[in-house]
Amino acid sequence: MIDMAEDNSEEYFAAFGMRLFSGPIIGVAERVASLIKGKKQAYVCVTGAHGVVESTRKQQVLQAHQDACLVVPDGMPLVWLSKLLGHTNTERIYGPDLFLALCERAEKEKWRVFLYGTTDGTLQKLKERLLVKFPELLIVGSVAPPFRPLTFEEEKTAVTKINNSKAEIVFIGLSTPKQELWMQKHSPKLKTRVLVGVGAAFDFLAGVKRQAPVWMRSAGLEWLFRFMQEPRRLWYRSIVLNGIFIGIMLKTLTGAYNRRKFITYISPYIFSLALFIFLLGVTEVLAHVVTNKGWASYYKPMEIQTIKNIGKEKEDWRLTHMMEDEYFTPDPLLLWKPKSGKWRFNEDGYVGKVMRSDAEKARSDGGCVIMALGDSNTQGIETTSWPEEMNAIFEERGYKSRVINAGVAGYTSYQGVIKFISDLKAISPTHVFISFGWNDAAPSMGSPDSTFIKSHSRGTSILYKLRLYLIFQAMFAKQQTMDHYVPRVSLGEYEHNLLAMIKEAKANGVKVTLVTRPYNPTDYLYWKTLPPDQGGWRTFIDGYNNVVRRVAREQSVGLWDMNQLTALRAESFTDDSHYSAETYKEMAITALQQANIRTRCK
Repeated sequence: MIDMAEDNSEEYFAAFGMRLFSGPIIGVAERVASLIKGKKQAYVCVTGAHGVVESTRKQQVLQAHQDACLVVPDGMPLVWLSKLLGHTNTERIYGPDLFLALCERAEKEKWRVFLYGTTDGTLQKLKERLLVKFPELLIVGSVAPPFRPLTFEEEKTAVTKINNSKAEIVFIGLSTPKQELWMQKHSPKLKTRVLVGVGAAFDFLAGVKRQAPVWMRSAGLEWLFRFMQEPRRLWYRSIVLNGIFIGIMLKTLTGAYNRRKFITYISPYIFSLALFIFLLGVTEVLAHVVTNKGWASYYKPMEIQTIKNIGKEKEDWRLTHMMEDEYFTPDPLLLWKPKSGKWRFNEDGYVGKVMRSDAEKARSDGGCVIMALGDSNTQGIETTSWPEEMNAIFEERGYKSRVINAGVAGYTSYQGVIKFISDLKAISPTHVFISFGWNDAAPSMGSPDSTFIKSHSRGTSILYKLRLYLIFQAMFAKQQTMDHYVPRVSLGEYEHNLLAMIKEAKANGVKVTLVTRPYNPTDYLYWKTLPPDQGGWRTFIDGYNNVVRRVAREQSVGLWDMNQLTALRAESFTDDSHYSAETYKEMAITALQQANIRTRCK
């Protein structure tokens, strides 16, 4: 550890076995500058509640903090604790703010900067944004380590690259306690002057993740904001580790004060917590009132949107949809799924009367079990669907085989992969028809399904019972609106998803037939006059259909080119892409012929 004895001891406070800095952010920048000018090697830890808890649980993490030349408080609870202990000048040293402050100083002093952490894509975005803000900043290199323990050769390569860059300062963007342990281990091997662990600052400043509003950061509620963004990943840290941290704080304070002083200092915080819980309850009641009255909107995976509304707002069918909300229920991975027993969904959540028990009986009787997986054209939006009509043909002819309609309106191939894997285990089909593409091409407000579902899906069922939380989710979703068209699933991702389903099917001995997605040809010229995010995206469906044809050919699976069969028959459609009930019956017969199922399934 670098001896900082020359520093005023009043600018530090002792807690949790550490010596934490209690000055402003400019003071940290000055100390880093003095280390670089003095050609001293050291590292800086930016720690919060998570770092404190890990330090109390693991001696190695505590030692990493003790070996640092500077430990700064990145968390309001640490600032509050410092003030209770008499250090009234303590400020929060927020990781992203410190990163920017040191980059500003690096530009001025001509320090060479190196970036270590996160992903290649994020690093590229970060560099671009930094150079816009600091045009003369010398970024001399970067490394995006894999999200796993590094091999000896990988560690050696990273150290060599940093040393060869001759960087004066290296920013480490890893999670706690990885970055602290990394700095402690590698600092002696590096020729660089100063290492600074800045946590999620790379992701925030690159625009990959959203920062909490200033008022939430000042109120010590950043953890709540981040928890709402990534509940599945951060639930343990937010709930369990924060609970442990509160206990550690109380223990520290009881050791610092006698009983009377403790009650005097802490009782206001206990009262504030109780008041916060009470106000939260009142706010939740008010949130229900204002949303039920229609005065405010809240996040639902599906809302009613008529054709007349298209063009007035950005289209995103994960937020608005043509089907009724009451027919669907939210789902952690799929955003929404059919509500059992509603509309034409049976108790198993499939369209029509064929259930899992019927499929099991068909198998035991030696018949086929055919699963139709797709979007609204497979599900059907009126009184019937082609899978139901195919099943009716089987019944009329006395066949033992059965067809399960697993189509869901609004689904893309991304959701299709998730549903396919689940239904494959539940149904064990012998054949599967796969038809996606229409919703894949639809606008995504700049956030494709692969990232949107991770950030907006239900982390826990408890959170999504809070109307206040859903109002915040609706606000975040609207913030994602972008002026340019980005599909929900790109052509490359679409092909990847089809291949994933084919691979899974073949591994389970399931015969696959890919289906192109039909559309009404009379609307095509009108679509071409519209911007992509206001309806013109429909012309891109041809590209997705071409991918289906190529993948079917290359993977040697069945192809039912439904689009070609109806390309010149506008009368077959009820709207831009959905068949009439009469056409569904015709398509069922065609499907049996195209897939040669009639000769296999009796």
